Amino acid sequence: MQVDLRNLQVSYWEYERTNPPVLHRKGALVTPDYPLYEKFAKLTRQEQDWGLLDQPRATSDRLGWLQCLEDHCATILGHQLRWRKDADPYKVKVQKSQIQRRRAARSQLQ
Repeated sequence: MQVDLRNLQVSYWEYERTNPPVLHRKGALVTPDYPLYEKFAKLTRQEQDWGLLDQPRATSDRLGWLQCLEDHCATILGHQLRWRKDADPYKVKVQKSQIQRRRAARSQLQ
């Protein structure tokens, strides 16, 4: 549900059980003293490095998120990204190159 406070217009969405919304960047929703904060923050950094959060609209629901993971040769195990075992080796090589580029860009900003 969304409420526009300027004109009090209310809009809402209904989701199918098979394709619910996905919550990303969980570390931003909790305080650093939350027990799982570091796991959430680390996963978010990995997702950013891997480019998984570049298209928020496309990954806002389960099916879009699963497609994004497949496109990036990724799977999530616990709170960590892993390479899919059935991924095309060339595609993994390209993804690894992009990850290194994103990490370098992020370190320059810090």
